[in-house]
Amino acid sequence: MASNTGDRGYMSFMPQTSGSMAGNATDCALVEQALHRIASVDVMDGRALVRMPVMYPSGANCSVEVETNKDTCRVSDMGFGLVEAEYTGATEYYAKAARDASQACGTEFDGNAVVALGVPVSRLESAIVCVANASNQAAHEAIRIASDQKSRRRNGEVFDQAISVSGEEHVAESADIEGRGNATRDALNWTAREAIPCAPARQSRRESNDEVFDRVIRVFGEESVAKSAEIKGRSTAWKAHNVVTLPSRHLAIFEYMTEHHNSVSNKFFMFSDIRKAHETISLNAVVADVALLGPKTQIVADVANLISINAGEVQYRHYAEALRTAASRHATDSRT
Repeated sequence: MASNTGDRGYMSFMPQTSGSMAGNATDCALVEQALHRIASVDVMDGRALVRMPVMYPSGANCSVEVETNKDTCRVSDMGFGLVEAEYTGATEYYAKAARDASQACGTEFDGNAVVALGVPVSRLESAIVCVANASNQAAHEAIRIASDQKSRRRNGEVFDQAISVSGEEHVAESADIEGRGNATRDALNWTAREAIPCAPARQSRRESNDEVFDRVIRVFGEESVAKSAEIKGRSTAWKAHNVVTLPSRHLAIFEYMTEHHNSVSNKFFMFSDIRKAHETISLNAVVADVALLGPKTQIVADVANLISINAGEVQYRHYAEALRTAASRHATDSRT
């Protein structure tokens, strides 16, 4: 049975004395032995170290330090709550969690440890319990927030991947999904296939490169086109797709690119690195429609040619033989 102790600010739990427990000294001795195993006091250099039956998220017991000075005491968790947060990568969230927990428990946070200062000896047991609880609550809350933030970041990555495959217009970052008994709220990365009738899913990168491969074969001939090849840039080697060997023995690369920032960034870094090592390779980003490209996609035009996938044969051949991109023309113009 729990009873409120009023001005002492914590709950005490009174044993129910029914039947044989009240009068059975053997049972009481067993309980006392159990209490000694889960809580203990050690004295070191004039300080008392109290091991509490309160567990941190890691499973370690919460310990508090008690220092006495005449009629008052200082109680501290010795910074163990902060250490617990550090072990799990939640340090940046611990300070606020500790301040909030301290305010709720009537303790203080000094930037490192949860403490109770100037505690009268008559209130010592309350201070010990409150410091242990505040330290434990702060560690739990900091770790919970860190875990939540990590999950949000990962869901953000999944969301980016989902829209790169299915298209931004077909993916909701969150949605309420109704279960059998109730609604499961805030389901993340929901791809609305059945909810949007006749909404075609965006082609995958592999399917799109296959389409470009077929287009390039029709223009240059199957014997002149490799579906993929390793091209070494200045910094690393890249797997290039749709690589054409021209009669001049020069190479032309036709890489499919979407407007998604991951695709744009990947092609920009790839083409930039290859350009630094091979000035004679024709680099081309094949897109659904050049006329519909947004401003962020245009940065690729600094390092490669942009061509629509349905462009004519003349345009494909022109870009394959046009070794000077906008970037190289700009560099030449700036030197003259």
